Amino acid sequence: MQINLETNKNIQKEFRSFIDQNLNEFDPKLIENIKIASNEAIQNIYRYGYKDVDDMPIKINLARKGEDLVLDIYDEADPCKPEDFIGKEYTPSESGHMGISIIKKLTKSFKIFPLGCGNHTQLIF
Repeated sequence: MQINLETNKNIQKEFRSFIDQNLNEFDPKLIENIKIASNEAIQNIYRYGYKDVDDMPIKINLARKGEDLVLDIYDEADPCKPEDFIGKEYTPSESGHMGISIIKKLTKSFKIFPLGCGNHTQLIF
């Protein structure tokens, strides 16, 4: 399954609706984990990758691979350096910084691959 989105203040709502329409046969707890973790990943792309700019592309593929559900998110933001933030532990604060910790807790695997033009974020459930 694939969905193409553009960044805006309703992007998470649009993706949650896509999940509800396409994954209703899965365990509700798994669906909720997918919604929460993907929301955090999309929010990070919007906030840090695209710097809150609307109308920027995000392509999301969702596929079953054996027992796992794999969510691949592609953006066209500047390639990031995952080593600068993905391995760090964060303390809750007024400014946030909990999204990565939430994603790690809810997924089997969380990886970000910088591409020539953009990034590939992969969440495995």
